[in-house]
Amino acid sequence: MALALALALVATSAARGVDDEREAADETTEAPLSGALGVLSDAELDRRIAFLARRFEAGRRHAALWQYGFTSAWSTGIGVAAVQAGLASDHDDRVAAFVTGGKAIIGTARLLAAPHPARLGAAPLELGETGAGEARATREARLVAGERHLLAIAQRARRRGHWLAHVANVGLNALGGGLILGLGNPSDAISSVGVGVLFGELLIWTEPGRGVGDLEAYRDLVDARRSGGWRDRVTIGLVPAPGALHLQLRF
Repeated sequence: MALALALALVATSAARGVDDEREAADETTEAPLSGALGVLSDAELDRRIAFLARRFEAGRRHAALWQYGFTSAWSTGIGVAAVQAGLASDHDDRVAAFVTGGKAIIGTARLLAAPHPARLGAAPLELGETGAGEARATREARLVAGERHLLAIAQRARRRGHWLAHVANVGLNALGGGLILGLGNPSDAISSVGVGVLFGELLIWTEPGRGVGDLEAYRDLVDARRSGGWRDRVTIGLVPAPGALHLQLRF
């Protein structure tokens, strides 16, 4: 009796182990846009990775010029403002220089704290060995990284058209102008606000915006492959026949 009970427990435990292994085998990598990657062939993974790589590289130069160009401009502004404040003999000039330097510090910090992701090009796809001998897990990891990178670029591209970016630009420069108006020369306040708003709008409107179009194009690619997959073209059924059942495949 005890032996039979023990054997039953062992059998139950073994069955659970098999079920756990099957469940683990059924688990697959999830990508933000493609969903479960286990149903995709290696060729389809490579096709999507190649698409993302082309789009990323196409936008890399613009993003790099924008990122490093404006970062350099803001950084230069900090140095120029510091020199002006140090050489100024007039109180009003020092106030204007301090405000200009403060805005340049904020602009530089913003670009350094949140650099544009598109400046990296296809670098986020470079994970491990690539090519014919690439492991399946590496392909999936590259596609997941690529889709996340695409979403980050698209999200950043949408920001430039949002009203909040323009309000923040005007508000920051108005605050600086108010400080100059209260502590220095009113004419310096007007010029500071005008130049600051124009420079801020230049930064906003020249920020790379192709990420939204790239995201839409990739979604079209994913939807086309999904609707054109073999599961939608093949039907399997049983057809009754005299004394038997025939398996029928329709393509």
